[in-house]
Amino acid sequence: MEERTDPLLYRLIISLPFMGLFAEWLIPLRPLTGSADDGFMTTLLWLTALLLLWGTLLARWTLTLPVYFLLVGAAWYSVSGEGQPFSWLISWISQCRDDILLLLSTGHFAETSSETRTLVLIVGWSILVYSVQSLALSRRSIFLFAAATLLYLICLETLLGIHIYADMIRTCGLLLLLQGMLHLSGLRESDTSGRFGGKVYGTWIVSLSLLSLLVLGGSWGLGYAAEAKPPGRLSLEQAAGRLESWIRDNYGDASATAVTGYNLSGDDQDMGMPLSQGGRLYFEAESPVPTYWRGETLSLYDGRKWAGQEADSRTLFIPGAVRPEGSDPEAEEPAAPMAEYRTVTQQIMFSRPMTESFPLFAGGPIAEVLDLESSRKSVSLTVIADEDAGTVKVPLISGVPEVNGYRIKADIPAVDPQVLREEKGADPARVKDEYLQLPDKLPERVKQLADRITSASLTRYDAVVAVEDYLKTYYAYTMDTRVPPQGEDFVDDFLFTTRKGYCNHFSTAMAVMLRSEGIPTRYVRGFAPGKEDSSHPGRYQISEGDAHAWVEVYFPGSGWIPFDPTPGFALPADSGTVQAQDVHSGGTWDWARAALQLKNITLGITSFIAKHAWIAVGAAATALLLAAAVRCAWMYRGLIWLWCLVYLSRRTFPGKEQLLRAALPAWKGITRRYGAAPPGATVREYVQSLQVDDEMMRKEMYDFAAEWEKIAYGQVPVSRSQGSAFLRRCLLIAGKLA
Repeated sequence: MEERTDPLLYRLIISLPFMGLFAEWLIPLRPLTGSADDGFMTTLLWLTALLLLWGTLLARWTLTLPVYFLLVGAAWYSVSGEGQPFSWLISWISQCRDDILLLLSTGHFAETSSETRTLVLIVGWSILVYSVQSLALSRRSIFLFAAATLLYLICLETLLGIHIYADMIRTCGLLLLLQGMLHLSGLRESDTSGRFGGKVYGTWIVSLSLLSLLVLGGSWGLGYAAEAKPPGRLSLEQAAGRLESWIRDNYGDASATAVTGYNLSGDDQDMGMPLSQGGRLYFEAESPVPTYWRGETLSLYDGRKWAGQEADSRTLFIPGAVRPEGSDPEAEEPAAPMAEYRTVTQQIMFSRPMTESFPLFAGGPIAEVLDLESSRKSVSLTVIADEDAGTVKVPLISGVPEVNGYRIKADIPAVDPQVLREEKGADPARVKDEYLQLPDKLPERVKQLADRITSASLTRYDAVVAVEDYLKTYYAYTMDTRVPPQGEDFVDDFLFTTRKGYCNHFSTAMAVMLRSEGIPTRYVRGFAPGKEDSSHPGRYQISEGDAHAWVEVYFPGSGWIPFDPTPGFALPADSGTVQAQDVHSGGTWDWARAALQLKNITLGITSFIAKHAWIAVGAAATALLLAAAVRCAWMYRGLIWLWCLVYLSRRTFPGKEQLLRAALPAWKGITRRYGAAPPGATVREYVQSLQVDDEMMRKEMYDFAAEWEKIAYGQVPVSRSQGSAFLRRCLLIAGKLA
């Protein structure tokens, strides 16, 4: 049978848009790779051109395979080779063994030699070029490649910020031109009149080119005529941030799950270590309102970590008041009436008995310790109270006795932001001495940043909110962090280098920047509100994953007011409590959490792609190849099943129904190539009426039709040898006409 292929010149012309499309995969990456990889990119472009040129010849695979090996080897050597090719190849073979062992033992492909990584990338790219061109020339299909190319360009714009507006215009034009040319090939394949000559091809190419230029030029011209603003970068990070901000503005900035664990040892290490989410229940609490659970306040920052100062503490017997009834909960000599405090009773039960010294967690400064539940009822327990901080610590020696829970009264501030804005007065000397401390070597740019953020603030409250909003808006939440290099300041590294972190980073940065502006601030660590038990209102479950840190800012007329700068967390300044709907999981917060996770994932993907651009290209090419393989397997599923039936079915032989089913791929190929049978024609008449130029193929089809009639209408069972011959004939015809 004569292969109904397009003329060689037409196949060459079809390959030109493909070259342009593959170039659109590589050229936008030039700003990321720099001049050092220009040679590699040029080599890939030349390799692509040569592969496409050879692919237009439609040579047999026995000739194509050696040529492809030669082209891939030449491209590989031009990029990675040194010295004599033969000696360099021998050297790489010995290195390849080490790479394979390394890959099998660690699974880290990035740690293999650069020569091996380059070879894998070139081979994958070559397979991609071959697959796309073959699919287009044989199946007239570019849908998968077109979709992958457009998606790839959109990802470059979205994740890496590479402006691809012009690239997208060129790509759409090339795809329009290519699809039109392949459509002509499809028309020619189904035509039996022989009217598709050279003149038709020429007219079609010119018409398509003019149409493509007209459509694209018109679109571009209309865009300029409308004076549209320059296209901005579509950023998933920005979109997620806007969604998160919208939810925070409209629904009170719901609470979130944060970092894991609470350090009771007192041996604080440098901050910044990466953390994983803990899920173990830490304690259950009963409270009339949802609150943050403050444990300790810290005032000394050395550039790497926080520590507490020697406090004016006193020992209390239980029950006992931390502050005398009617006294101020915060200040020594208030310059104005203190803020109103709501005193609530809260009860905590630990999931495991406490066996080492620990702070009492409460919704605000502790006013009174009502009860401690221990393993020894007869033992009279004492606690150490810091009246200034409103904190209480339970000292335990060698785990004796074990403490199961406690009950306290806590003062929860309820302050109107307008009241805070109107407050004036000087800070007490003791407050300034203790809570304005900064390390001597704090980088100057930290204070300069704080100056810029608060430059427009008229009151202390406005300055505090400005710093809080700045951190929530321009920095990302993640637990995948690192300890700053030795000698580097923790806050400086967070603000100007990594720009991402968890609650320790955000709270420390806010405290340091506010202190640099002369605003007394202290670092607080404890737990977020936790999850309310839906079956028992007022009961909350607090896990290790709820461990959290925030800050408290001193206002001369109101005392210490809490603020939380960590994205996804909320501690409104007008109340020391979180609104009940804020701590419920589900609903609005599910969207906020999804937005925050999307934002962090985007940052991670962006960072990885920017550092490993060629790995990203290889991954995209691999994904496209897998998708193409799946699509081809689906398109040729009948042929694949037939091949398995012929060569893999050994124990059992197909019966009549399976043999007739095996003939379906052959019949589909015949009707697709030559058209359906006319009404009333028998199988033999239909096959004899077909215009088949290839004598051998015509004979195979005649024999196929005769055997099919015997199987379909005959009464005598088909022998094994006859059935095998029929299956092979079905496979031959289906393969030729696929």
